Amino acid sequence: MWNFSSKEKTIFGFSIVLCLSLVILIYLSPGISADCRPDCSKTTDEVPMCHADCDGNNGCNFADGRTKEVCTDVGSFLNTSVGNIQSYDDANKVICCKGSPYANRKAEVGIPGAKNVARVTRIVFWRGKFVKLVVNTFN
Repeated sequence: MWNFSSKEKTIFGFSIVLCLSLVILIYLSPGISADCRPDCSKTTDEVPMCHADCDGNNGCNFADGRTKEVCTDVGSFLNTSVGNIQSYDDANKVICCKGSPYANRKAEVGIPGAKNVARVTRIVFWRGKFVKLVVNTFN
């Protein structure tokens, strides 16, 4: 209950002043960012986008500075959506905001000895980009 003999009021053994100080300290701490998700997007994003300021907060870790730059478009107002594939350099790609750069390989498919080959090519939307899907059917 209330103890009116001292300047601080205590409830169940906790000081109101101490509790308010703790709440203010957590709220004003610059290192704590509750709005960042582990995939480097923010809880306020309608579509999950990569944010450079989430790096190191709540489990968000970019592979390196170049990955952060590529995936967040530093210097512009447009960020890249989570899971989108971007060019890291001339030979490598990176899946934004997760993973490290990887070598971009193009699959070459050959069908030796096939008599009848039917190829269907379509443009599909995959991981945030339009890509060419090639389906080969043979006997």
